Amino acid sequence: RLILSHSLSSFLPEPQGALAQGLLLGLRQEIPGEMDRIFRNTGTTHLLAISGMNISIFAGMVMSLGLWFFGRRHSLYLIFAFLLVWLYTFLAGMNPPVMRAAFMASAYFLAEYLGRPHSAAPALALSAVIMTAIDPLALWDVSFQLSFMAMLGLTFITPLFVKLRENIFQTSTGFTNMHGSIKTIWDMTSVSLGAILATLPLTAYYFNIIPLAGLPATVFASLALPHVMIVSSLTALAGLIFTPLAQLFGWV
Repeated sequence: RLILSHSLSSFLPEPQGALAQGLLLGLRQEIPGEMDRIFRNTGTTHLLAISGMNISIFAGMVMSLGLWFFGRRHSLYLIFAFLLVWLYTFLAGMNPPVMRAAFMASAYFLAEYLGRPHSAAPALALSAVIMTAIDPLALWDVSFQLSFMAMLGLTFITPLFVKLRENIFQTSTGFTNMHGSIKTIWDMTSVSLGAILATLPLTAYYFNIIPLAGLPATVFASLALPHVMIVSSLTALAGLIFTPLAQLFGWV
């Protein structure tokens, strides 16, 4: 984690380097006070904390990438997503909110693997039962509630946006040649929107006041979040192997 943090600070200027460390690795101590104030004033400060929403976005993102790479054969895309989610959980520090979100994501992957994606809600409920059996007070934990709602958003809201994309492509022939690229970008965006809309009531309640700019700012920032996480990951990893490649990703 610290090696990847050093790689990010070496190949990204500031404050982008500090921001990438916070978003990707959960290391927020380097984020300048002025930037922290800007996030607070725009109602987007919750994006800086690795929580259920971040994990759900990451889970949906790597599942979409897995489908793009492997297709649906032998459920390799689910194994790919499962391994990357737990690798990311490890790199993010394995704190309780991240662990809870990772368990819920794993339950979602299991429902997909069994060919019963519509059973994801009972699977998430089962994971919640197990976690609250271990720690009953978790029910009143904000991060637990955010994790649970973010995964429910992935289960129920994200498919609505995916269905909308399918309907558009069925009625529009002009996008046929770009179908693969647009599909991947659309699906990643759908994951972000599903998590945002599901957690919005909780963020409004617990953070007391969301500025008028909070919702559109969160939506647009969250649309960028998966891409920021991907390129930051590539920059950090490339920095350990090949400097020019890390500089290229850092520029992106």
